Amino acid sequence: MMPSLKVTMDEQMDPADSERLVAETCKRANEAARKLAQLGPQVRSRALEAMALGLREETRDILAANARDVSESEAAGKPVPFLDRLRLDPARIQGMAQAIEEVARQPDPV
Repeated sequence: MMPSLKVTMDEQMDPADSERLVAETCKRANEAARKLAQLGPQVRSRALEAMALGLREETRDILAANARDVSESEAAGKPVPFLDRLRLDPARIQGMAQAIEEVARQPDPV
């Protein structure tokens, strides 16, 4: 079973720390993807279902972190189209979870 990675960000995180956190998260995601690719389709489907469930269960925390990200981006003067793509709401998160479940239902996901 793969360990979960729950990331919480301090509102005052130094940009260099943020970059290191993103780099480490990406590295771990790539490692997990390689491992996942070696597993059978049923295991991949269960992993995707767990991801969808995680999105739903963590919606409140995701939205809180997203609100901070949007606020910081607005303060930094990011363009409106960027802010629109960044901004999440419960419906967007639900849509992400549903899309992941659609992939999980494929005969051989991922």
